[in-house]
Amino acid sequence: MTSSRFNRRSFFTAIASVASTAACGVVGRSSSSTLSDKSSAEYDYIIVGSGAGGGPLAVNLAKAGFKVLLLEAGTDQGLRDVYKVPAFHTQSTEDSEMAWDYYVDHFVKAADNQADSKYVAGQGILYPRAGTVGGCT
Repeated sequence: MTSSRFNRRSFFTAIASVASTAACGVVGRSSSSTLSDKSSAEYDYIIVGSGAGGGPLAVNLAKAGFKVLLLEAGTDQGLRDVYKVPAFHTQSTEDSEMAWDYYVDHFVKAADNQADSKYVAGQGILYPRAGTVGGCT
């Protein structure tokens, strides 16, 4: 018996396929006219980010028959152990292929930010994030 259930693995495979296909038309081109040529497609919904919120939302809208564009800034890391093995997930924000080194100010007062152990002079407090298809969630 085959199942029509749409699971995480098939979702990521579909997203990677769509992203790869879409990228073929624009990779290596930098003129704005090239990008605007692609903008003639119409979508019912455009979702930014394929994390815990965006990914399921895109799937549910598509299953309901809407035309959905899902944008993701991260790359497909689905075959790498640091992505596949839950025990390695804490390493993802240190991995050079996935890490997005965001620095933020958690507090209004500079002295309070500087007291935080994660504070880096001139940048702020490290806010570890990773960019991948499927988000950092």
